[in-house]
Amino acid sequence: FVDETRRPPPTLRIVLVSESDLRRVADSKLRPPASGFFNKRHELRYRTLVDFARNFHLQLIRMPSRASQMASRSPFTSAKAHRH
Repeated sequence: FVDETRRPPPTLRIVLVSESDLRRVADSKLRPPASGFFNKRHELRYRTLVDFARNFHLQLIRMPSRASQMASRSPFTSAKAHRH
């Protein structure tokens, strides 16, 4: 038996980041300050951005640059992608 009442309740965090900021983090143009982070929370937020930027970069390199090379299925869902 595990006492679940002593654990903090699960949370869902929604993070909004501009694409340009993700690109800057992925390209190492946006780095942590040389003097260090203000506190542990800021360090954790930056780590989250680095993880998002890595995933964003991986999605970009998996996508073909020409629309004619794209698969008929959306890479982000199981839905059929529309071709124009």
